[in-house]
Amino acid sequence: MFCDDDEFLFPCADTTLPVALAPYEKFAGLAVSWMLYGSSGHLTRPPGLVIANYPRRSVVPDHHVKCIVDPARMEGCELIAHHFKCTRGEAIVDEAGEPMGGPFRDRPSATVFRINHYLTQWNQIEDRTAERYIPRVNAHLASFYGGHSARNWGPGSNSALLI
Repeated sequence: MFCDDDEFLFPCADTTLPVALAPYEKFAGLAVSWMLYGSSGHLTRPPGLVIANYPRRSVVPDHHVKCIVDPARMEGCELIAHHFKCTRGEAIVDEAGEPMGGPFRDRPSATVFRINHYLTQWNQIEDRTAERYIPRVNAHLASFYGGHSARNWGPGSNSALLI
C-alpha cells in the first residue's frame, strides 16, 4: 500500500485489514476510494490525533483511488500509488471486484474500505511548503468540484466537502 502521511486506510465492515483483504487476494491489487476530510473549522493545528480532531468529511467518496498491490504481479507504476500496470492476465479491482482501468473510479464507493485523506487540516498556512502545495491542490480539486477550492468549501457551498 502506498499512502501519504495524511492518509489512513480503514476496513468499513470488518474489524481487521487481513479479514477484509482476504477476498481480494486472488487479484493483483485493490483500488480504494478516498474520503476527503477538511479543516473541521480549525484555524490552527490543534494538539492530539488527526482522526480525532478532524471528523468533518465529504458525504460521498472521491473518484480518486489509491492501490494496495502485490508487487510480484506488477510490471510497474503508471501514476504514483494511484495506478499500476499489471502483468499479463492480472487485474487491479475496486471493492466490487470490477477491473480498474486507471486512477479514478466511475462509481466510487467506500462500503468495504476507505482511505481517509486529510486534505486540508487547518486554515492557517504555517510554512513555505504549504504555501506552494495549497494552490496546486485547489487548482486540481477545482477541476473536479465545479470551481470550489478547498478553502471555500463548507456549509452552504455547492460542494460535498465539509471543511
